[in-house]
Amino acid sequence: MRKILTLAGLTVFGLAVGVALGVVAIHDLAWADTGDLLGELDPLLVSGAVALTIAAGYLRGLRWKILLDPERITAARLYLIEQTGTALDTFSAVHVLDEVVETAILTKRDRIPVGKVLATLAMQRTLEFGATVLILGVLAITFDPLRDIRAQMVVAAVAGIVSVALLFTVGPNLVRVPFINRFGVTAGFAESTVTMRRRWQRSVIAFVMSVAQLLMVGIAGWMLAEGLDLQISIVEGVAITIGVLLFGSVVPGLPLAFGTYEFAAVSLFELLDRPSAEAVSFTLLLRINIYLIPLIMGAVFLSREGLVSFRSLAAMLRQNGSDQTEPSPPADG
Repeated sequence: MRKILTLAGLTVFGLAVGVALGVVAIHDLAWADTGDLLGELDPLLVSGAVALTIAAGYLRGLRWKILLDPERITAARLYLIEQTGTALDTFSAVHVLDEVVETAILTKRDRIPVGKVLATLAMQRTLEFGATVLILGVLAITFDPLRDIRAQMVVAAVAGIVSVALLFTVGPNLVRVPFINRFGVTAGFAESTVTMRRRWQRSVIAFVMSVAQLLMVGIAGWMLAEGLDLQISIVEGVAITIGVLLFGSVVPGLPLAFGTYEFAAVSLFELLDRPSAEAVSFTLLLRINIYLIPLIMGAVFLSREGLVSFRSLAAMLRQNGSDQTEPSPPADG
């Protein structure tokens, strides 16, 4: 009951935040201008942005494959699993459902140890955060309109460095913490972080892939802006896209990031002295590009896996959750 109440409270809080941010973003929006911009869309540029976004998503699957090696699973399957997690998470006010779903599928269907799944998920999120603050940090230093957030980016960059250091230093020692070592996943998580620390070359490659993937998504966002004929530079387009996606991923909000995307975009467009109608038109198009592909891929994947009903998916999640809290069996001898 406590978990249900906590989840309900977080959901209500997330929805309230999304509504509040959305109202602030569109309170003086010129809806007619937004409609005019969307009505003059360039389909060729939009198609190119969609293709680049799909390629960036596959790169994430390939990166996960590198971190999970030598597990027998393809990058294509990992790509579909990530897309499925993203699709289901779009309907959540708090962004945790994607990792829960991905962990359940990999442990139940692919028989990958839960500790290894959690360790590589933590590694991926840490690498993505580090890559994001690196790119935004460089842009904040070199791109004059972002000068007002340079201090924040320095703090974020330090947080990124600390998070990577903690993953590789604290992670392997979790088995020594009396309370945490009672959970069955702790040993697997610690072992996986030790393995990644020893095979640091793979972690470096994964980080480079994270930077490349984010830049691809950023360029896709710039192409969408060009498709709307907003006439912004590629640097501006990348900075705005990554900034909007980062804000939408860490701040609770409405499903499909309504409200959070608009607030972030309007704030960033204001730095360029651009009207809110351009910002909202951009977010509507960006949202379709970011979420439509996972929704299609997720529906196909869940159907293929036989998880076509909410009951079957919920049963798998419950079973996975109970398995993760079971203590490790005592060692022989």
